[in-house]
Amino acid sequence: MEDIGLQTLPHILKTIVYFCCIGMILWVSQACATTEDDSARRSASKSAPAVWMVVSYYGKKHHGRTMARGGQFDMNNPTLSAHKTLPIGTKLLLTNPQNGLEQVSCVRDRGPYVRGRDLDASEAAAVKLDFKPAGHTSLLVRVIGMCQPYVWGKEEPRS
Repeated sequence: MEDIGLQTLPHILKTIVYFCCIGMILWVSQACATTEDDSARRSASKSAPAVWMVVSYYGKKHHGRTMARGGQFDMNNPTLSAHKTLPIGTKLLLTNPQNGLEQVSCVRDRGPYVRGRDLDASEAAAVKLDFKPAGHTSLLVRVIGMCQPYVWGKEEPRS
């Protein structure tokens, strides 16, 4: 058996580190992959911390306007929301504790610009969560991941 020698040891260590890094990248990308199975997403999200937010809705006045992430705002799409600081593309689970209704939403715009409000949801989300007549309410909001990247000119997915 031939002696490897001390000169090749750094090369072997670099190779080991390289393959470990590749393995970690593959493992993280698999773990971060989103599924379209809504029930699995929601059950996994129960462990994420929830925060109370005052949520209002925006509708007709903004319908068709360009959003911060590009594309046009659709008040009939319940998956659209706006937040001042959360990264564009953040996926949220909105829960109305008064009735137990839930809606998955993606931050695709900036706002709200009304004092005391934390999040704007689309009018369709306000209807689904049953707070449209009041105009705003306090909801439990959980970050559950990242939405699929928006493709310019492609319609936003609805759920």
